Amino acid sequence: MIVEDQGIIISARDFEERYIVVQCFLKNNGLMGGLVRVSKSSKTDCSPGNIVHATWNARLREHLGHYKFDLIRNTLAATAFDRTAVTFIRAAIAVSLLVLHEKEKQVELFNELEAFLLATSQPCTKFFYSKYLSLELCILKAGGFGLELNKCVGSGKTVELIYISPKSGAVVGREAGEPYHDKMLKLPQSMLTFQNGISEHELYDCLQITRYFIEKNILSATGKKMPFERELMLEILQSNCEN
Repeated sequence: MIVEDQGIIISARDFEERYIVVQCFLKNNGLMGGLVRVSKSSKTDCSPGNIVHATWNARLREHLGHYKFDLIRNTLAATAFDRTAVTFIRAAIAVSLLVLHEKEKQVELFNELEAFLLATSQPCTKFFYSKYLSLELCILKAGGFGLELNKCVGSGKTVELIYISPKSGAVVGREAGEPYHDKMLKLPQSMLTFQNGISEHELYDCLQITRYFIEKNILSATGKKMPFERELMLEILQSNCEN
């Protein structure tokens, strides 16, 4: 059986002397593992975050097949190995893995992760930060807990949206939410307009909201903690905001 698809390298580790075991997120086939024969280019091609054209080959789909990659984009090299960008890339992959499943097609999540990786050539810009937030919102949606940010869940109004319900993840307007304000989460206004670009400070505030819902709706069911890579990314972001 042969599968050809566009992919994003998720992880790679050495296996014996001649092979690398690679997990690749394929656009139309989901997360698939396979072996890559060690060569002069394989270490570079298999770097997590790289965008590739992948050919996977095995006798049966259930088997651990063999991969061949044609490199489309060396993501780390495109960032000039910027410390912040590299940290964000590792966080993006780690958080995406929370909702990735073996051989499950997730085109929307693939597109969001790819868009973020392409944005890493412009690290520490409002565009870069907006793409990361968009990815985490998509991860929540992929996990079955997308946030409703378009209108007040109570009144249907689209103005004065200042709260977000900690239970439903839906935004609530000032008037509808006032009687319950002590039970609501404060909604960072940049979450409503982030597509136009957001600052470091705005991203930091927004990531407190996505963190709450990732922990409540995705991690709590498995007993897992927030990935270390994501925690480190938030620490760096906080440090940048304070300087």
